[in-house]
Amino acid sequence: YSGYDFWDKVHPIALVDLLPPIFDSNYEDYLYRLAEIGDAIREAEFVVEHVEDLFVNTKQREWFKNHIHKGSLGNIAYSRVRSEIVHNVSHEPFSFLATWQGEAIPDIDYKLMEGCLTNVIRNLRKLSIEQNKLWWEL
Repeated sequence: YSGYDFWDKVHPIALVDLLPPIFDSNYEDYLYRLAEIGDAIREAEFVVEHVEDLFVNTKQREWFKNHIHKGSLGNIAYSRVRSEIVHNVSHEPFSFLATWQGEAIPDIDYKLMEGCLTNVIRNLRKLSIEQNKLWWEL
């Protein structure tokens, strides 16, 4: 609803830093495999398919199933913005080296975030009226 379709895409290299201790036994395998994907953000399903042969137990498989969203661009951006607000009130834009569909991800700044939020509100309002539902029911 934001007007950008990259927020839910997974940054494979950033995902490496989020792997919990259950991946310690074969962490390097994940590191290399996720690095093979490169700097392009990808659909979660693509990332899972790329590493699924590395799962050594059900805990690893379940973690990817339930927590891969932690590597999404939206989650990473949210964490960075939240950290900036707490530690550096003068929030500066931040950039990703990642690409989506061959294009660089735009800098995450106030203007982009304000535009996304405006689009979300506008689109949810429209859907709410069309479907005669409250926005949280959509």
